[in-house]
Amino acid sequence: MRVDRYKLSLELMKRDITQKQLADLCGVSRATISGIACGRSCNNKTGYKIAQALGMELKDLVEN
Repeated sequence: MRVDRYKLSLELMKRDITQKQLADLCGVSRATISGIACGRSCNNKTGYKIAQALGMELKDLVEN
């Protein structure tokens, strides 16, 4: 699955958190978050962790 890069960046800015802080909240590496923010795909479990950390539904974060 692919997380929408624009939506991810927007949510990080709204919440004033860095990729490192998001990675810590999700329990994944900063490199994983960076890769996703650059357009790489991730597995559903990682996408779900990111959505949970941002207080969002997974469907609202994935690319259409």
